[in-house]
Amino acid sequence: LKFISDEKKRKQDEADAKRRAADDDRKRRREMWGMRERVLNKLTPVVAEQQAKEEEARKQVINARKEFKEKDKEWDDKVMGKVESLKAKSLLMEDITARLKKQAKDQFRKHLK
Repeated sequence: LKFISDEKKRKQDEADAKRRAADDDRKRRREMWGMRERVLNKLTPVVAEQQAKEEEARKQVINARKEFKEKDKEWDDKVMGKVESLKAKSLLMEDITARLKKQAKDQFRKHLK
């Protein structure tokens, strides 16, 4: 009889120990998650600040690219404008040259007559 009651007591102690271990484990998990939440709460402003800096850097890169493209367009327009004006001058010079040649030929022909 004493042996049976000792066995029951031992089983009861084992069950209590398992229950306590499970409670301790739950408590540890709760504390761990609580710590995690506290750490995340502490890091939230830092992360938000970092994301804001990254966003600002991204915007600066985009703006720099836009400015470069605009400057590039301006330079292209200036270059093309100069090219067009040079072409016009070239055509004008060719026209003048052709007229002068024609006049010279006409005068030479008149001279020969």
